[in-house]
Amino acid sequence: MQPSGSISAGAGGFLVTPNDSADLAKPARTLFVGGYGTVKITTALGDTFVHPATEGYLTMEVTRVWATDTTATDIVAYY
Repeated sequence: MQPSGSISAGAGGFLVTPNDSADLAKPARTLFVGGYGTVKITTALGDTFVHPATEGYLTMEVTRVWATDTTATDIVAYY
């Protein structure tokens, strides 16, 4: 997936179950994190890193949310 050039909440969404072996059902334009912790993500450009998360939006195009190293809860992906 190539980045779209603009970031917004999106037109649809789904609850995220972090998974170490599968990408999201649809690439997310934004993640909402409802619980504090960390979120390990892979971005649309292929970068993987652990992001500290507080309640709020992570405005970054994401293809995977990893189970390993993700401690935040109530994650919603918007596409």
